[in-house]
Formats: sequence, structure tokens, C-alpha cells
Amino acid sequence: MEEIGSYPDGRKLLTASPIWSGSFVAISVSCLALILFTTYIILRHFQTLGFSGTVLLAVFIGVQSFYQWWRAVIYLRKMRVLYATAGFEQSGDGSTLDIVLRLAARSITDLLYYHFGMVIVCLVLSDVLLFRIDGLK
Repeated sequence: MEEIGSYPDGRKLLTASPIWSGSFVAISVSCLALILFTTYIILRHFQTLGFSGTVLLAVFIGVQSFYQWWRAVIYLRKMRVLYATAGFEQSGDGSTLDIVLRLAARSITDLLYYHFGMVIVCLVLSDVLLFRIDGLK
């Protein structure tokens, strides 16, 4: 259980606003970059994608990424409320509730990192393929 104590921003995510957490700020910046990159691909390859491809890309990647980020904000807020309403004995450093909530916060942020990373990789590959298709026309 030593690795739980060394997790960066573990307590900060549970006691303060997520905006002050370094890992959550990094996730938010990557979400914004992902949405901007999706917009760039849509604008750059609008002729190749057509209207249906544009709508699919905008909805399935842009809106879904924002939705995942927003759900993480809501879940972290619920965990902060649970942590704040628990008594000091239940939420003290090293207690079961403390460990469980820290692991939950870490798993939420790790899943968002994975989600945004994989989507960015897929977008880069899509951009390369669409660039080649544009060159064939």
C-alpha cells in the first residue's frame, strides 16, 4: 500500500477542487487539445469527409471526449463530497475510505489519460490516411 501514498495529487483531488490538481489540469489540457485537433481535421478534410463523415467525427470524437471529461468532473465531485462528509476517523490518512477513494480518483484519471491518448493516436492515423486520399483526388 506504499504506492498509494506516493500517488501525486491523491489527497488534493479529494480535499480541494480538481482545478488545483496537476494531473487533472493535464487531463483537461489534453481534452481541449483533442477537441481542437478534431476540429482541425474536420476543417482540413471537409471535402473528403463529406457531411456525414464530419458529423460522425464531430459527435463520436469531439463530443464524446468532452462528455467523458465532464463525467470525470462529476465523479470526482461526488467523491469529494463523500470524503468531506465522512468523519475524521473514517477518512483519516491510511483509513479504508481514504485508500478506496484515492484509488478511485487515480483510476478515473488513468482511464482518461488512456482514452485521450488512444483517440489522439487514432486521429493522427486518420489525418495521415485522409491526407493520402486527398492527394489521390
